[in-house]
Amino acid sequence: MNTAATLQQTIHSRIPLSRAMGFTIVTLDDEHIHASAPLEPNLNIHGTAFAGSLYAVATLTAWALAYHWLERLPFATELVLGRADIRYRQPVQGELHCRLQPEAETRTRFLQAVEQQGRGQLTLAVGINEAAIWQGRLVALQREQPA
Repeated sequence: MNTAATLQQTIHSRIPLSRAMGFTIVTLDDEHIHASAPLEPNLNIHGTAFAGSLYAVATLTAWALAYHWLERLPFATELVLGRADIRYRQPVQGELHCRLQPEAETRTRFLQAVEQQGRGQLTLAVGINEAAIWQGRLVALQREQPA
């Protein structure tokens, strides 16, 4: 199973933009994730966080937690973002902080669906500095094993 450091390394190697943004997993366990990114590489023309960076860091945060959960399954999976939207309430003027703490039942239902049906959907909400909220649906599919 992935620790925060190994999962962050996996994300940086598979999603190069995450490294350029400074995406960091601060804490990770089965119940929650806290990720961050510095303001400097994510600035807009107003000196605040670029809206696209907020969206991307929140997406990476949700994807990372779901990926962490899927690692416990005895087979490979594909995890993709099916749909997402974000509501911006105010500008972010410092480091970006994304937090996600879904109900334990959400994790259980998601993993059971992937195991029993070969496909699971998961809707998550990520808070960003109390300045924005990202909501998205992730989809996991059992990966076909080569014959």
